[in-house]
Amino acid sequence: ILIMLCALTGARVGELTSTCWADIEFNDAGGVITLWRHKTDRTGKPRRIYLSREAALLIKQVPQTDGQDTVFRDRIDYKKVWARVKKRVGLEDFHLHDLRHNFATRLLAQGKGLDEVGMILGHTDSQTTRRYAHLLDDTAFEAVEGISSELMQLPSSG
Repeated sequence: ILIMLCALTGARVGELTSTCWADIEFNDAGGVITLWRHKTDRTGKPRRIYLSREAALLIKQVPQTDGQDTVFRDRIDYKKVWARVKKRVGLEDFHLHDLRHNFATRLLAQGKGLDEVGMILGHTDSQTTRRYAHLLDDTAFEAVEGISSELMQLPSSG
């Protein structure tokens, strides 16, 4: 579930593993995780992780255990789980954090602006988000090539 949540939210593994049940607010759209202690907390602002309906449903499947405040058990070694998943699906050079990069790239490909992507990812500096923009070069070249092909096929009016 944790790995799928990384893919669905763009959250860092550490953010999700430190999430307590009290940090989650479910709503009709899915929900929000509000973390007061997080990687970029030097701003004093909370980090909000937005949950789609699917992500909220996944979290609701996690059993709540007496005496455990966090959603995910500390005893699970998620690096080992990720290594098994990678081996099973044939991925070699793909890190768990790459799911965050993939999430950001998909947001940009959907036409979301850098500021919006940065807000969703919890970046406090827009320069941090800008490093994802280069990942869209291939998409941009494909789009330009597609327009060129269409225009070059127009009959000339001579």
